[in-house]
Amino acid sequence: RLAREFGRLLCQMWSNDHEFCQPRELKSLIGQKRPEFSGFQQQDAQELLIFLLDGLHEDVNRAPYPRPTTAEVESSGRPEDVVAREAWAGHLQRNDSRIVELFQFQIRSEVECPVCANISVTFDPIMYLSLPVPKPPHCVSLTVMPLAYPREPMQKLDVVVPKSATFAELEQQLWAQLRR
Repeated sequence: RLAREFGRLLCQMWSNDHEFCQPRELKSLIGQKRPEFSGFQQQDAQELLIFLLDGLHEDVNRAPYPRPTTAEVESSGRPEDVVAREAWAGHLQRNDSRIVELFQFQIRSEVECPVCANISVTFDPIMYLSLPVPKPPHCVSLTVMPLAYPREPMQKLDVVVPKSATFAELEQQLWAQLRR
């Protein structure tokens, strides 16, 4: 049902027959499956995307049911590219959809035993890779009052400078932004 409703919404959006689209039915369906999305509170967009991609994949998975079980791939000293291909082939036996083709990939994990120094390498399928958002540069908000005020309006500016900048560097950047 999720794939059908999502497809209906996409058709409606791309038809150019409407000025706007209200995804009421899709939102209702998502709310039935995940109660935290049933109201109108603000929710995490990543959580919604994860639910939507997982649900779409399950709805359109072309792999035979019941899903075949596959043995865990052992590296046993074999080349990593061979092991990775075998692990991916096993994953595809159970997961065959356009969602997998577009969004899933493998990640290589390496763990070393602190006692015997044995290194275990595995290749796991994933669809989401959470990365930290870099901190923005240091920004100083300033209000510039020109000499001709009130004939000339005040200007509010955000000046981006390194956190270690001096007042002279801040002033230089301010003049550059004012183009003077």
